Amino acid sequence: LEEREVCPLGSAKPVPVDIRLISATNMEIDSVPEKSSLRPDLFYRIAGFTLRVPPLRERRDDIAALIERFLRDAIAEGDKPVRGVTVKALRLLESASWPGNVRQLQHVVRALVYRTQAGAAIEAKALPTWIRDQEDRLQQKGRSTDFSLHSQVESLERRLITDALHQTDGNRTAAARLLGISRAGLHKKIERLHLE
Repeated sequence: LEEREVCPLGSAKPVPVDIRLISATNMEIDSVPEKSSLRPDLFYRIAGFTLRVPPLRERRDDIAALIERFLRDAIAEGDKPVRGVTVKALRLLESASWPGNVRQLQHVVRALVYRTQAGAAIEAKALPTWIRDQEDRLQQKGRSTDFSLHSQVESLERRLITDALHQTDGNRTAAARLLGISRAGLHKKIERLHLE
């Protein structure tokens, strides 16, 4: 690592290489030298630049985009045309705790694609029980534990747009009129909030 050379098998002559080594850990980076079996000298050689990626529960704004990506991958993998995710299902997926982070989300989305009928959208009732149960817990609490203004405004927008579209049987012009915004404005909000 230090000399930027490798010695190929069967050769006695080192070969210079131009590489970038990327490594990952689920431990707090400051505690790696003390709490792991990794040799400290090796750790300090590879830890030239560290980047903390927060867990999924701390970056809920990424969940919809990740779901969209995992859906595309699973649809292509299984050659199964699924129409997307309903608003209620997306809301539940976004509010899940995701202890297994991105990998867990990917596996859940893949399983949902395989269990959903071709041509249909993934509905809330198809979600794993542990995700559906959290809606009941949130309703019992009576309010969200996320006090972020951005999150609360986005949640309210999502609910109002969903209700307006439901009331107008999906007619976006009529829904925009109900909401007191232009049809183009509604379209932009639907795209931003990743609503169907």
